[in-house]
Amino acid sequence: MAGLSLYFEDGHDDLDDFGFDDYGSECDGIRITAFLDAGQDNLTPLGRLEKYAFSENVFNRQIVARGLLDVLREFSDNENDFVIVMETVARMSEDAEPTVRAELMEQVPNIAMFLHESRPTFPAAFSRYLVPIVVRFLTDPNNQVR
Repeated sequence: MAGLSLYFEDGHDDLDDFGFDDYGSECDGIRITAFLDAGQDNLTPLGRLEKYAFSENVFNRQIVARGLLDVLREFSDNENDFVIVMETVARMSEDAEPTVRAELMEQVPNIAMFLHESRPTFPAAFSRYLVPIVVRFLTDPNNQVR
């Protein structure tokens, strides 16, 4: 056993193949919203958001749900884009896959805090988007979502 050496390969390089980028040399994390960056599809960032949010691939939908707070920050300067993102969030809350709904439910408190702190000019977001999502999730038949 003394002659065995340990070989370790950094797995972060593999994430580039899935559309994830490193934050940079100062951070060990990955940027979840890399799917919004310009790519080969010539879509706008909102078009890419829609593409991945409603992809047939469950993993893509989970990643979008996980990165929604960053997406909202990206589009918070433009009221129309912000409404489109919130409507996308509402549609994602009706996803057939429980793991996507559960991932989204985990993000709701963070989204609520962001709206409370950063969007006082858009108070209808709570009543129009977040409250129906929370009610839907609290009555979800799947325990994983509740």
